Amino acid sequence: MGIMLFNFIIFLPVFYVVTSGENCTYTPVFTPSTLVVKFGDPASATCSICQPVRKGNIFGLENPVGKTSQNKTSISWTVDRLTEWETSLICYYNENVKVHSSTLYITLYKTPKNVYFSFLRHTGPMFAGRLYTLECGIQEVAPVENLTVTFYRGQTVLNRQKSSNTKKTPVTETFTLDINPSKDDDGVQYWCEAELQLGAEGPQPPPVVVSEKLTATVYYEPQLQVSSHPDPITVTRGYPLHLNCSAVGNPNPSYAWMLPSDSLSSTKSNILTIESVAWEDEGQYVCYASNDVNNVTVTFNVEVKGENCTYTPVFTPSTLVVKFGDPASATCSICQPVCKDDVFGLEKPVGEISKNKTSISWTVDSLTEWETSLICYYNENGKVHSSTLYITLYKPPKNVYFSFLRHTGPMFAGRLYTLECGIQEVAPVENLTVTFYRGQTVLNRQKSNNTKKTPVTETFSLDINPSKDDDGVQYWCEAELELGAEGPQPPPVVVSEKLTATVYYEPQLQVSSHPDPITVTRGYPLHLNCSAVGNPNPSYTWMLPSDSLSSTKSNILTIESVAWEDKGQYVCYASNDVNNVTVTFNVEVKGENCTYTPVFTPSTLVVKFGDPASATCSICQPVCKDDVFGLEKPVGNISQNKTSISWTVDRLTEWETLLICYYNKNGEVHSSTLSITLYKPPKNVYFSFLRHTGPMFAGRLYTLECGIQEVAPVENLTVTFYRGQTVLNRQKSSNTKKTPVTETFTLDINPSKDDDGVQYWCEAELELGAEGPQPPPVVVSEKLTATVYYEPQLQVSSHPDPITVTRGYPLHLNCSAVGNPNPSYTWMLPSDSLSSTNSSILTIESVAWEDEGQYVCYVSNNVNNVTVTFNVEVKDNYTYIIVIVVLTVAVLIVVCFMSGWILYKRKRMGQYKLKDVFRLSSIHVPVPTVEKVCG
Repeated sequence: MGIMLFNFIIFLPVFYVVTSGENCTYTPVFTPSTLVVKFGDPASATCSICQPVRKGNIFGLENPVGKTSQNKTSISWTVDRLTEWETSLICYYNENVKVHSSTLYITLYKTPKNVYFSFLRHTGPMFAGRLYTLECGIQEVAPVENLTVTFYRGQTVLNRQKSSNTKKTPVTETFTLDINPSKDDDGVQYWCEAELQLGAEGPQPPPVVVSEKLTATVYYEPQLQVSSHPDPITVTRGYPLHLNCSAVGNPNPSYAWMLPSDSLSSTKSNILTIESVAWEDEGQYVCYASNDVNNVTVTFNVEVKGENCTYTPVFTPSTLVVKFGDPASATCSICQPVCKDDVFGLEKPVGEISKNKTSISWTVDSLTEWETSLICYYNENGKVHSSTLYITLYKPPKNVYFSFLRHTGPMFAGRLYTLECGIQEVAPVENLTVTFYRGQTVLNRQKSNNTKKTPVTETFSLDINPSKDDDGVQYWCEAELELGAEGPQPPPVVVSEKLTATVYYEPQLQVSSHPDPITVTRGYPLHLNCSAVGNPNPSYTWMLPSDSLSSTKSNILTIESVAWEDKGQYVCYASNDVNNVTVTFNVEVKGENCTYTPVFTPSTLVVKFGDPASATCSICQPVCKDDVFGLEKPVGNISQNKTSISWTVDRLTEWETLLICYYNKNGEVHSSTLSITLYKPPKNVYFSFLRHTGPMFAGRLYTLECGIQEVAPVENLTVTFYRGQTVLNRQKSSNTKKTPVTETFTLDINPSKDDDGVQYWCEAELELGAEGPQPPPVVVSEKLTATVYYEPQLQVSSHPDPITVTRGYPLHLNCSAVGNPNPSYTWMLPSDSLSSTNSSILTIESVAWEDEGQYVCYVSNNVNNVTVTFNVEVKDNYTYIIVIVVLTVAVLIVVCFMSGWILYKRKRMGQYKLKDVFRLSSIHVPVPTVEKVCG
């Protein structure tokens, strides 16, 4: 046994080595399989084979630069400083004249030397509404095809661009973007960023170089902060007149006043003041507010009235709005001097007054009383005339904070999130308007119903459902205190910080799938494109017709010269952390005997409104002399060579676009048409119960309404009604209009008790076929929770047969029911009296003879009522009689058993005394007997 174990231990390693050698191939393998190196940095790689080199075979490495070191199974390559731009290593193993080889392609990169940024052919201020071009220059970068250039406005992404240059050595390239600034762009910073994306094997994060930031100065025409006065302004002769035509603009506007006398006023201010109005001051006043861009006018019609006055005092101003802690003043006037024995006075909670015969002036250095009013009175011969001036004291928000409620980090498209805007210490809060923004777009405006005059802190919230278009968008809120024409102009506004949203969304194809085969001529190139956008950026994997994976990780698979074996199905997988999508291409290879009919690639085109689009029209051989090859297009640009015409448009907005490609061969015209489907997802989906609010009643008919706003083409729309997660109905529109429309869909329902608390909602899905975006665009409505009232429904059965209970035992009668609203209970006893209990269960702890009879339970709510009847019979208690009988029988059985046992012992063992049988000890005395002895 020991010898066998020893042999096993000796031969086990030998068996393992032989097996490993026989299973490997001779193809060398590089480690790493892909190499990305910065220009001038050191680099290294190893080429390995799976067993030692055999005698007569050759194992080597072709390297344009660097040093190698070699052993029997590997070759190590190193270079101290890699500066050769197109470097590749070839590792080979010559096995009995048969050569096995592998190639390692090295990507050598160089980050931009500099990124410069400017306004193309423009310096100085810009004018709102005109077109300007941003220019971003990238100096000495390689490889430029891996470069992504991003244009920014502040922190908002304007545009991303890539180069089509495939040169591997350093180049300098310029990228441009047109903008149309508005007044909101004044003071905004524009800049650009260059990012070198070299894949998973490259540096992480990718190298980024940022340009300088240029602050824009935008000139715009004056914009009035006050309204015009079509109705006359009436002022009493001798009183002051103040006319205001304030405006904002860039540059700041200047002011000129045309008086009723058609002469210009000497004042250059935005306010024209006449301290004491005379008759000749009546007429039309025109204010001209102008700057270098334009001018605006405001017209005031003034009427002067005489001194036919009453004794009622008049406040100037008639309404007073004051910031907390600011000084304030007002004047109370009467139209003639105070007569003897009359009294003219002012009641004030704070401040000082000064008085003359016709007016009282009130001032306060710092107004801090929250509810202040002034009462001015004139006592004329015992008759009191009075006026009240109510003062609005306000305080702008101390701070405005903004956040995503109970959420941090990236959001996922299609999920619900809540924006929260908190306003700290503002008064009066009823004058506050809070506005939620997405970028510069208003999402919602909200007001408070709090009437408190002192400072308060309030929070406002808004639900959002982000999509991929919201990635990089800034959300923020704004608090505006609107205090009317008498308040500060413009109203005080406090803005929150701006939060930039990161939205993760699954890859969305920028190209359509190809259900029809792609036919390519043998020897010609083949380009398959499965470009997709997603966040995070998608990665790509290609499955070839041979069921093997392609080595390319790019979104474009290229075969420079197609052979017969390249025919078959190609599958591209585009994936990121959210999801993955696939594109299938069926490729057919044909010989050189081609037709002259042009072919579009893609054969069908689906484009989102406002997105870029492209297509290629090809013929199978170069255009002959005197033949004509062309493309009819309503929009876009084309570029042409001898076998193809490429059409592109930066932003497709024509709703019915058709491309016609033609080839005129010796007067015979061959043509193909590409119809383009332009689509626009719904702007909004709203959902409601048609002409109904509040609870529903079970068994009645109600109508669900789903409204779809601004969708195109509506004939591709499918609207789905849901009850919870259950599909109720799907509907489509019969409208064939191609431009955006708004349509409403309805569905009748008949709710039951099971629908109480269920959420109803609808979903709009734009199904554009295999060529459209995958998955199709979906917009979901809000979810409405149904409250359904229904009559009580018993949870116990009725009792037609009597319930028999023994006297003295407890009785429990149960008539539990469910209903909405919750039911109440009433019990009618056999005595025809009502029970004091209001519970669903009636309990009698010890039943008596008088408890026999009929019990009725009434169950009711606002909808209906039901009854349950119980017939109860009471019987006597026979338990004690049964117990006595059982005990008597048991005693008799015991006595009989003992008697039989005694008789048995007598026969077997002799004479016994009865008293000895029942003694506690086991002693017994036998009585001797005469035994017969057999001879």
